[in-house]
Amino acid sequence: MKKSAIFGALVAVAVAAPAQALGIEDLAKVVLGGNSVLKKAEQNCGNNGQLTLADNATLSMAVDAVRNKLVPERFTALDGVAQAEADTQSQSQTFCTETKTKKKGLLSKIKKAGRNILLGGLGL
Repeated sequence: MKKSAIFGALVAVAVAAPAQALGIEDLAKVVLGGNSVLKKAEQNCGNNGQLTLADNATLSMAVDAVRNKLVPERFTALDGVAQAEADTQSQSQTFCTETKTKKKGLLSKIKKAGRNILLGGLGL
């Protein structure tokens, strides 16, 4: 499987169905996977991977929502998988350009997923 296909699969989870229809773990995978990819890009891609303060706030809010919603063991397992996938993706020669191109959409999906996790936790 191509590394870009893995990246696409991450985004496809959020696009394939309305966020309300996704389970908490599906939303958590969007948040944790996207966070891992964007943090890896920030480490490896120089200016192409830079995150703004607003980007970091979005990621922190979403990751905290996941951390608070899942039992610690499940959070750790899902985060470990997300980090491993980001490590694999970052080995692609096109990782930085692909991530830069998809960054805005990925941040939007992470924000929506995080918001749905928070609202689900409030019973809304």
